[in-house]
Amino acid sequence: MIKHFIIGIFALCLLMSISAFSGPTSQDSQERLVDQRIELHMADATLMHVLSTLSVNHRVPIGFESSAADQNEPKIVLESANGSLKRILDSIVKQEPVYRWEVVDGVINFVPANDRDPFIEALLNTTVSNYDPGKWTVKFQLRDAIENAPEVKKLLALNKKTFAKYQDYVSYPSIYTKDVDLRISNTTVRGILNRIVRISEHKSWSIGWTDKEKNALSIRL
Repeated sequence: MIKHFIIGIFALCLLMSISAFSGPTSQDSQERLVDQRIELHMADATLMHVLSTLSVNHRVPIGFESSAADQNEPKIVLESANGSLKRILDSIVKQEPVYRWEVVDGVINFVPANDRDPFIEALLNTTVSNYDPGKWTVKFQLRDAIENAPEVKKLLALNKKTFAKYQDYVSYPSIYTKDVDLRISNTTVRGILNRIVRISEHKSWSIGWTDKEKNALSIRL
C-alpha cells in the first residue's frame, strides 16, 4: 500500500514538472493577446481608422478581409481607459456587425460575418508549400513573393485575376529585415500574412478588390 502511494505521488510530481516546463500553449498566447490592457479614446471613427490605430500605436497584429457590404462609415465610438483588447474588439464588431473577429496564428483577424467573397476566401485558404521572400528590403517584395508562389500563380491564372501594383507608393527600405526571417513552409496565404504581421515591423495586412469587376486584388501591409 505504502509502495503504491509513493509511486502515485512520484507520478503526480512528474506530471506537474512536465506541465511546468512545457512552456506556454497557443491558448495561453491567445489569452495574453486579447487580455492586454489598452487606453483608447475615439469618436466618429471609421473601422479602418480604428484598426490602424490599434496596429500602429498599440502594435496589435491585425489582418483584415474586406466585405463588400462595408460602407466605411465614421460611426465607431470607443472609450477605454484601461480595458482589455477583447472588450475593445467586441465593441467594434457590435458597432460594425458586418464583421466578426477571431484569433488566427496569434493575430487578430477581421472576417466578413456574412457573404464572404468566395475568391478572396479561396485565396487566403490556398496552401503554399514554401514561402521565401529572400533578402527583402521593401514591403512590396513580401506581397510579390506571395503572388509568385506556384500555387497562388495557378489560382490567379485559372480565374484571370491579378494582384494590383499600380497602388504601390514610395516605401523606404526597412531597417529590420536582417533580424526577421519570414520563411515558412506548408502553410496558407493567410498563414503567410499572419506570420508577417506577427513577427515583422508591419503590424497589419488587408485584402480587398480594387475594381467593381473584381479583377484586381489589393494586398496591403
